[in-house]
Amino acid sequence: MPATTRNINIENFYNTLTTSDIAATGDVSFNVAVAPSGTSYTKGFVILDPSDNAKRERMFYTRSGSTLSVK
Repeated sequence: MPATTRNINIENFYNTLTTSDIAATGDVSFNVAVAPSGTSYTKGFVILDPSDNAKRERMFYTRSGSTLSVK
């Protein structure tokens, strides 16, 4: 029996710096030096402090220009 194949879409990983403070609670927006490029990256997941297990945060974002809004 032939193997089943599937297309998997994987978002590119990138590294950037925040250029504004991030609020500690609630719905927040913050600016980044370089936003995810391309029209297909208007929403996704952002990970803050990925190298620190105690501080790592994974958040869903929507993007408008260089502003990421998270909930």
